[in-house]
Amino acid sequence: MVRQHTLESILGRESALDELEREWSEYMGEVDNLKSAVTQVRNKLPTLGIIRENARIQIVTLQLVALLSLLKQNDRSIRGAVEALEGFQLAPLTSSRVRRLLGM
Repeated sequence: MVRQHTLESILGRESALDELEREWSEYMGEVDNLKSAVTQVRNKLPTLGIIRENARIQIVTLQLVALLSLLKQNDRSIRGAVEALEGFQLAPLTSSRVRRLLGM
């Protein structure tokens, strides 16, 4: 009876070990697939870095164009104000006007 029980136990362990080996092989296949996916992504990283740098340069260029446009607009406004002020004539100040302006 002990012999029979031991033989059955051995057969059960062999079956469990076969199942464990099958599961392990399946797991390792998934790991290999993940390694392949990681390698593909890793190979794309330099290209993605170049794309990101190009986008950054485009954004900086657009910012510089917008800044230059703003500076030119301010320059035109200042020039217009200066030209308007150049056309003004100061009223002649007599001594009585000076006293009135000073509140004397």
